[in-house]
Amino acid sequence: MRSCAVFLMVLCATVFCRADSFNLAINPDFESGDSFGWGAWAVREDVVMAENHSPGGLFCLRLSLEGREGGPFSAGALIQEKKVFKENEKVYASAWVKTENLKGKAGNEVHAFIKLEFWKDGTLIDSAASEKITGDNGWTFLKIETTAPEFSNVTKLLLMLENSGGKGNTGYAYFDDVYLGKTAAPVKVENINRAFALK
Repeated sequence: MRSCAVFLMVLCATVFCRADSFNLAINPDFESGDSFGWGAWAVREDVVMAENHSPGGLFCLRLSLEGREGGPFSAGALIQEKKVFKENEKVYASAWVKTENLKGKAGNEVHAFIKLEFWKDGTLIDSAASEKITGDNGWTFLKIETTAPEFSNVTKLLLMLENSGGKGNTGYAYFDDVYLGKTAAPVKVENINRAFALK
């Protein structure tokens, strides 16, 4: 019995308490009820109810390009800057993203995704992006696994909306459970009380 308990403790420590899986993002699940810690660029931002997407979570971020019309190309993001990654060091970012009627007019598209940018003294030297989604999508897990390039001294994490051109884009993108670290995030599990609740 004791060996079983020890095994469970070790398993929990392995899955949930990995020291190298520390989330470097500030307010990554927006549970402060606002966008504290994030800087907005050319997007309309709201923190809204999360529709119980994440275990124990109440809020998520909603972005739109409404009122940010332009062409032939426009984009906007919520951004955090970090100076913790060294050159040639592994960088991992992820988020859960949902889209609602996200589209442009006249064949143009509006995409939601996450992006990493690597800067050197105010100059962009490299970037990496996740899969891009548009239209209507349920909660989708997006991730980036890359390496910080040589000479970079600032890493930017962006929650992105991108318009391929023209005016009249519509819809929303929702972001939740954002993660930024040197290794992948630890696995999350369902809230036990919810998972085993009586139907």
